[in-house]
Amino acid sequence: MGCRSGNNQVVPFDKDKESEDEFEGPIHDRSCRDVFCLFFFLAFWGGMGYIAYVSILNGQPARLIYGYDSYGNICGMKNEPIPNVTLSGLDMTSRKYVFFFNFLALSNPLEESKIICVQSCPNGTFITTSQLEDYAVEENITLCSYDVAVSDYSSASNGATADCPTLPLTSQISILNRCLPADFLTTAADTIGFIDPGIIKKIFSDIEKTWLEICYLCAISVGLSLFMVIIMRFFAAVIIYVTIIIFVVGSLAGTAFLWYTWYLADQELQDIPENERIAADEENVETLLIYAGVASGVTVILLLILLVMRRRITLVVEIGRASCRERV
Repeated sequence: MGCRSGNNQVVPFDKDKESEDEFEGPIHDRSCRDVFCLFFFLAFWGGMGYIAYVSILNGQPARLIYGYDSYGNICGMKNEPIPNVTLSGLDMTSRKYVFFFNFLALSNPLEESKIICVQSCPNGTFITTSQLEDYAVEENITLCSYDVAVSDYSSASNGATADCPTLPLTSQISILNRCLPADFLTTAADTIGFIDPGIIKKIFSDIEKTWLEICYLCAISVGLSLFMVIIMRFFAAVIIYVTIIIFVVGSLAGTAFLWYTWYLADQELQDIPENERIAADEENVETLLIYAGVASGVTVILLLILLVMRRRITLVVEIGRASCRERV
């Protein structure tokens, strides 16, 4: 959609009919016709920005990220008291994980469940409240309501909304700061049929640990994209050639770095006696080898595409110049 008028004449192409000299093409009353759409688009983004601002200012994004208990306390943070709400305003700095007395409430809002923040997800199987008491004394991890003393666990009631969780209670793992049964991933993997539960656990664990960095990188990518679109208007040819060079050099350098990293890791592994090696070290070497192989394949494909399409690069440059050239 163009917004500039020009002097170029549009002449009909017909081999059987010669063009008339007086044909001036559709240049009469040409003007920018997408101003309304532009303002509408800007208004849309302005409204979205305002909604985001109000949500962050008046809302609590941490409740979604870290989770919260039945009393309004955000896990892993210091909390302010909520009027007329008992057990609110507690310091949950050491309690970073959300624990459901009935984990089915995580996916079904109709299921009743008391929710508390715990120091760590339960590791083991618990049949009686006495086992919960022993676990609290030995591991310093309390799995019953905050107002129930550890010494009273053995006599406390258990259930979805009781003082202690529903029993029996099986071992659980943390996924995005939420405690879920350890066999949850196994059941999901069996349903899908071909995914290793360990891989799913690693994916969620990586997301949980690096979500902030992922958001930063996405924001940087959007900013760089907008910057590239703006400067393409003035330096189309330079940007296209620089982009191609960066892709080529980056692919070669990245592939070489991965192979070098794999070589160092493999040499370090070879120096360790076989009886002292751990599975994590061997998995790390195998993972680096896979990454290096995939990077090599992508680099070769990229170079082949550039080799085959090298003549069209000039055409792309000319198209970029023509589309971004200032017209009077």
